[in-house]
Amino acid sequence: TAVSEQHLALFGSLEETKKAKYELIEALPEDGVAIFNADNRATRELAEQTLKPKRLYSTERPADVTATAITVQQEKISFSLITGNQRQHIVVSLLGAQVVSNLLAAVTVAQTLGMTLPEIAEAIQQIASLDHTLKPHHHSSGALIIDDSYSANPDGVLAALNHLKLIPRKYKVLVMMPIIELGEAAKDAHRKVGERVSGVCDLAIFTQKNFFSTLRKSSKLQNEKILVLSRPQSILNALTPYLNENSVILLENRVPTAVLKI
Repeated sequence: TAVSEQHLALFGSLEETKKAKYELIEALPEDGVAIFNADNRATRELAEQTLKPKRLYSTERPADVTATAITVQQEKISFSLITGNQRQHIVVSLLGAQVVSNLLAAVTVAQTLGMTLPEIAEAIQQIASLDHTLKPHHHSSGALIIDDSYSANPDGVLAALNHLKLIPRKYKVLVMMPIIELGEAAKDAHRKVGERVSGVCDLAIFTQKNFFSTLRKSSKLQNEKILVLSRPQSILNALTPYLNENSVILLENRVPTAVLKI
């Protein structure tokens, strides 16, 4: 669905990542179908070189399956799903604009396997957030907790912060473990995260000191508003003033289990 910096430490470059992922396409039988995200430059380039049967999906450009009129709300998304000469209005209880691209990938697969558009639209209504993937929880204090602690890559973190900004609550808090396996792209990725934090968060807590100087410098938050806290109790103490109906707390990447439980 994408080629990004997520595994640069393992593959060494985006080009090597592209080659590794393209092994999936090369392994298809002659009558197999290759499905590509036309919004990601690398996967779009791979689609252009593919001679096997293929289908593309996109939120930005012409493709076999597209979405328009995307509306993102606090705990749901709506859009018009278009394929060929068919159009279907979709409403789904998921968080973040990035979800639409994931849904289009699933829709393209479903159509390829023979499902009709009405069947697909009905099935989408049943989709709920998986645990630890931008899943909202309403804390007993009144605070909204968004659990996105399964894992992280740069694009996903930025998307989560974009959604955090949309939520109509006074205080926005981030608790995050810095991203791993980024290789040479790590510093630039954390610089982008820091810049986005400064436009969104009232408090940012990082659970490890990796790249903290980059995060703090790029965020331009006051020192008391961007912290490194590794002990679960220290994190919880810092969160206590924000456990109320005016706050939303985003738990991003692999935060301590003790924090998640409480």
